[in-house]
Amino acid sequence: MNDLPQPLTPADCDCRCVPVPFDMLVELLMSTFGFSSEAAIDAARKLAVDLPFQISEAGRA
Repeated sequence: MNDLPQPLTPADCDCRCVPVPFDMLVELLMSTFGFSSEAAIDAARKLAVDLPFQISEAGRA
């Protein structure tokens, strides 16, 4: 019995080298942790240094 949904991306998709948009990280902090916009931007800037993935400049406030 397989109740799992179909994956959102193909099995051979490798997104490890694709930078995460800055504004997406800000939105994630706001929606998940309830940060205000200003607090989320500040936290995202501080976190970007230590994250194991790249953050893109697009959408950077």
